[in-house]
Amino acid sequence: MTPYLDTDFALKQVGGDQALLENMFKRFIQQYGQAHTDTQALMASHNWQDARQLVHSIKGVAGNLGMTPLYLAATDLEQLLKQGDPGAERYLPAFVQALDNTLIQLAGLNSTPSPNTQSQPNQLQDANAYEALLASLKRNEFVSPSHLEQWLNALALDSESHSKLRDLICDLEYAQAIQLLEQARDAS
Repeated sequence: MTPYLDTDFALKQVGGDQALLENMFKRFIQQYGQAHTDTQALMASHNWQDARQLVHSIKGVAGNLGMTPLYLAATDLEQLLKQGDPGAERYLPAFVQALDNTLIQLAGLNSTPSPNTQSQPNQLQDANAYEALLASLKRNEFVSPSHLEQWLNALALDSESHSKLRDLICDLEYAQAIQLLEQARDAS
């Protein structure tokens, strides 16, 4: 069990079928990898109904797959969105953080290097980990050391880029870190 994902619970939910669970996790990343941006945009335009439907969908999957912190954050946000309450925006940061951290942990589960990625060290193993880290940096969010390591481990960077990126983020040099991430993406 990790802080944002209870894999034992999730595995029980799918009858112990590891391949099915991995597929479901990949589908979650694909379907909801940009959901924080979508939710923010819907709420900014006061489109409460569509925002509620998106959050409700995420809540359902999160509850069924052992993503308890995300489930709880989505539940809180959904309640206010259902009422069309503009105060729902105060619950958005907790939802975004839970979603991003869940995506990070899912990306870490799917980051085992394959022979192809080992031969191409600059290739990003997981585009969702890249997007989650990039989005966090662009929002100027503090990245805790444990989350940083999870993100960095989900990216297939050579050791020099890995070290340099960690140093830039730890020194709060986010603009340079963003530039390095984008260069790594373009080089792959």
